[in-house]
Amino acid sequence: MNMEGMESSLIEVRSSTMNNNSASSFGGGMYVSGEISAVSFFNTTMEGNRGITGGSVMISATSEQIEFDECEIAKNEASQGSGIMIQFESRIQSLLINECKIHDNKALNGASLLIDSAAVIGQLNITESTFTSNIASAGSPSSISNIKVVGISHSSFVGNEGSGDGGGLYIFANNQSSIIIDYCSFAKNKGNNGGGLIVMGSKSNKRGEYGVEISDSTFVENESKEKGGGLYLDTSNSALIQRSNFDKNTAVSENNQVATMSGIITMEGNVIPSRAFYLSDSSSLIVSNETMDFSFIACSEGKYPLRVDSFVVCQDNVIPSSTSKDNVVIVNNITSSNSLGVPAIIGIAVGAGIVLIIIIVVIVILVLRLRRQRVLRKRNNFSMIDFSTINLGEAKNSVINFDEIHNMREIGSGAFGIVFKAEWREMSVACKQIKSDDVTADQLNEFLREVAILKGLRSHPNLV
Repeated sequence: MNMEGMESSLIEVRSSTMNNNSASSFGGGMYVSGEISAVSFFNTTMEGNRGITGGSVMISATSEQIEFDECEIAKNEASQGSGIMIQFESRIQSLLINECKIHDNKALNGASLLIDSAAVIGQLNITESTFTSNIASAGSPSSISNIKVVGISHSSFVGNEGSGDGGGLYIFANNQSSIIIDYCSFAKNKGNNGGGLIVMGSKSNKRGEYGVEISDSTFVENESKEKGGGLYLDTSNSALIQRSNFDKNTAVSENNQVATMSGIITMEGNVIPSRAFYLSDSSSLIVSNETMDFSFIACSEGKYPLRVDSFVVCQDNVIPSSTSKDNVVIVNNITSSNSLGVPAIIGIAVGAGIVLIIIIVVIVILVLRLRRQRVLRKRNNFSMIDFSTINLGEAKNSVINFDEIHNMREIGSGAFGIVFKAEWREMSVACKQIKSDDVTADQLNEFLREVAILKGLRSHPNLV
């Protein structure tokens, strides 16, 4: 059925059968093109159809909505898009696939669903649908490209096989895409990278949002020739994987069930075997809580998981210690920058710590030395007293020149004076020196009385 070049407000195909049709070019079962406000397929079966592009149905239209509801699309064949084919000229605001069974289709690429990368699709919603046993000999069984919003819920991708990436489903998103997959099952699919599912190039369009969210889904017994037996992520920004189960997925060249090649990944409440999560050098894992078990992480050969604050990354030259949790080296309070790698940051931090310790030691030594010098100055360097301003009384005649006293050596001290042994005019004498910085007027008078008393004593060779 060819509906090429139509201009209509609505095309509706209801409770119909399109079986065993063929076309030399587009749309073995049905070809729709032109400007159409809405195209709907309800309770329709498309089986055994053949075409070069679009074995079952091909759409190359400008439309507000294309809808497939309770349809069965099976055993169709084409070079490109044997099930549902959305051609590159299409401009569609909303594409809906609800409660459909799409199975046993064959193509080089896009056996069950193929949305051309040049098509402009605002939103794709797939709900309660099954994609089973579709085979793409030169690509992916289901391929989706450059859609702003992708929502896939309560659907299953089982037993599909492709020689390219994405055995169950291949999604290539532009920088404004938002992809949400929840309550889905990916089982027994085979592909090159991402045996069950591969998501490439998604980026969150608002700060704080995830470009990819995968929740409450299962990935079981999928197989890939390269990386990511169950799931392969190569996103340019952030992804959230939560409450999902990964079991018995295999990757032939790399032993992992999940492979993340770039972006920032948040993992919460998932079931995943030990060392089954491959973390590439260009991706990082967010630590969602302090009790998080890191044993599921695997790095490339010669590298180890390194926790830096709230992130885990893979770095070389990091040897995990026996005390590290789950073979993850934990480094707290290190802030990384865009221009420096983690090893460089660690080196800078260690060097700064050593320099800081040296500075502290030097400061302590200087402080102790200054204190010691202050004590010595206080004990030995006293302010000279101007005796011309003091009433010396009878002690005035006992004043001698200080320069005549030599080799003073302390032999005792009191509250306000120090006693020295010294030499005066080639005689050994005892000298008492008051602490002028601390002495009071009463203490000075007491000292002068003591001098007067000593002066009145009988002459002694050792008394000055």
